[in-house]
Amino acid sequence: MRENESSTPPNSHQPKEKEKQVCNRERKRENESSSIPPNGHFPCELIENILLRISVKNLLRYRCVSKSWQTLIDDIYFVKKHFEYNVKSNNNLGLIVKEDFDDNLMLSVHLDDMVGHGQCGFVRVDIDNMDNIVGSCNGLICLSSYHLTIWNPSTGKAYDLPYNSTEISCRDPSIQDSPKIETSAIFGFGHDNISADYKIMTMEVEIRDNNIFFCTGLWVYSLKTKSWTISSSPSFPSKQYRIIPRYGVFASNALHWNMARQEFNSIQYDQYLIGAFDLGGDNQFYEVQLPDCVNFNNVVNRLLNLGVLNECLCICCDHPTVTAQIDIWVMKEYGVKESWVRLISFLPTGPDLNSTVKPLAYSSCGDKVMLLDCYSTYSKLLWYDLKTKNITTTLLLGQDWANVCLAEVYMYSLIDPNNYK
Repeated sequence: MRENESSTPPNSHQPKEKEKQVCNRERKRENESSSIPPNGHFPCELIENILLRISVKNLLRYRCVSKSWQTLIDDIYFVKKHFEYNVKSNNNLGLIVKEDFDDNLMLSVHLDDMVGHGQCGFVRVDIDNMDNIVGSCNGLICLSSYHLTIWNPSTGKAYDLPYNSTEISCRDPSIQDSPKIETSAIFGFGHDNISADYKIMTMEVEIRDNNIFFCTGLWVYSLKTKSWTISSSPSFPSKQYRIIPRYGVFASNALHWNMARQEFNSIQYDQYLIGAFDLGGDNQFYEVQLPDCVNFNNVVNRLLNLGVLNECLCICCDHPTVTAQIDIWVMKEYGVKESWVRLISFLPTGPDLNSTVKPLAYSSCGDKVMLLDCYSTYSKLLWYDLKTKNITTTLLLGQDWANVCLAEVYMYSLIDPNNYK
């Protein structure tokens, strides 16, 4: 053997290479596991992303898991992110129903549970001093009695507004009372997307002969600032309009009311209109044009109900008899007259439907529309099938909901009206 040749066998380096490969694999495993703390908890970001996809009902239960989970679920930024995530879902709607005006108990049920089932379950909710539902918007409901309340039916949290008409009245002092004139207030509830604030708009109205309502004052309550402000609304010529005494309907950042022009008479039914107040800025007033096919001519006492379906403004044209056709129109593109589409048209024949209905919501599949038959004191909840044109009543524990006095659809949320910022 030559002296300059190595005495090491040709394959003697292989064990060292294998040792290096084993060490590299172990280092890789250590690096992969280093992102998980030694106590076995997942990263906070991952937990948050998972909880964002959990229902409100389960999140309220998961608050008991740990203090860190409770802090996260109660965090105002998590609450907003959770709501924004759930807005995109089609199965996050609930229905609140009141069966007796003299009872504070209300029934809450998931909207999907009322489709295709012989009966549906419910949860009883006790809310004090509630006479009427002003409106529902972004997970909160506004209630009225001798005061106003903003309520989250998902969590049960409620906030009572400091409402006193004598303190916040902006009525023209030059207007003198008379035995034939009374005053009242009409409310509307919505969410201003510009300021990210829940607002209540209140119109003080005069009730004169023949139940003619004129607006004499307008003010707005902000849930963020917890205060009332007088709204001048310079674009609203209040003396030119008569107000139909119903709650305002919220759509596209504005509250809408049925109105009629001052020159209204029993023949010119084209004087009916939809008046809107933008919740942003100085509460700009404007008119929303009705579809051309809505014909009020030669019809006595024709009614116009407002509603919202999938965030789109809709109107229900009907008649206080059981022989007139009912039409429900939806404005697909807000502010564009040509975008009005007639969604439902039928004759209210048979015992299942009277003549005055209010659309509440689509089913999650979009093939049905829930209607509130609100002609009489006690109403009914109905499903209208858009394909078959059939109408079916909803059932509660096997019985018809034939004695509903109030009903409103709401979105599940964690929003706390007491701590909204």
